[in-house]
Amino acid sequence: MRIVHVEDSFLPTAGYQLNFLAKWNARHGHEVTIIVSDSLVPWTSIGITSNSLEKMDREYESQHGVKIVRVHSKRRISGREVLERQLFQIVDDEKPNVVMVHGFDTLTGLRFIWKLGKLNYPIISDSHMYPVASVNKFARFFRTYVRKFITPKIKRFSLKIAAVSPATKQFMMKSYRVPSELIPVIPFGTDSDLFKPDASQRSLTRTELGILKMILF
Repeated sequence: MRIVHVEDSFLPTAGYQLNFLAKWNARHGHEVTIIVSDSLVPWTSIGITSNSLEKMDREYESQHGVKIVRVHSKRRISGREVLERQLFQIVDDEKPNVVMVHGFDTLTGLRFIWKLGKLNYPIISDSHMYPVASVNKFARFFRTYVRKFITPKIKRFSLKIAAVSPATKQFMMKSYRVPSELIPVIPFGTDSDLFKPDASQRSLTRTELGILKMILF
C-alpha cells in the first residue's frame, strides 16, 4: 500500500506522532512518503538551519526507508503554514492508496477537506486539539467557519477524524459540531524503539546514584 502523510511541520529527529507512524508503516511493508512544509519557524530558536534540516531528512530516509518531500510555505498564519498550490499535484504524483492528513484544523487540513469528492484517493485525518490550545484572537471566527463550511463536508463524506483523547473528542463535538460516530479515539502510543528496558543503563544509573549501597546498608 502506498501511504502518504501530510503535515505542516516535520523535524526528523523529534518524537512526534508522524516520526514513528511513518517508520512503522514502512516496517509493515508499505511504501511511505511524508509531504511537509520547508518552514523552519518552529525550530530556528534551537539553531536548525536549511542545511541541517536537509541532512536530517536524508538520514531519516536512509534509516527508515521513507521518502520526505518538502513543499514551500508562502507564509505562516496563527501557527499554520500556507503551502503552495502544487501540494495537491505532489500528492497526486505519489499515486497514494490513502493519505493521512495530520491536523484537520490546520489550513492544510481544511484545504484537503474542502476538496473531498474531487480527490483521487481516500483521506483520514486527526486532531490533537484541547481548549487550552485554542485560545487566540481568531478562535471564535475559526470555530464559526468550521461549523458552517467544514463540518457539513465532514458529515457528507463521513470523514473519520481520529482524536488522541476523549477530551479532544469532546472538544471537537462541542466546538466544531462533528458527530461522535465520526471521531474514533486513538490514544498516543509509545515508540518501543526508543522507550524500552535497558539493563546496562539501569545498572549504570543505580551505581551513579548509590542505590546499591543504600540497599546494602
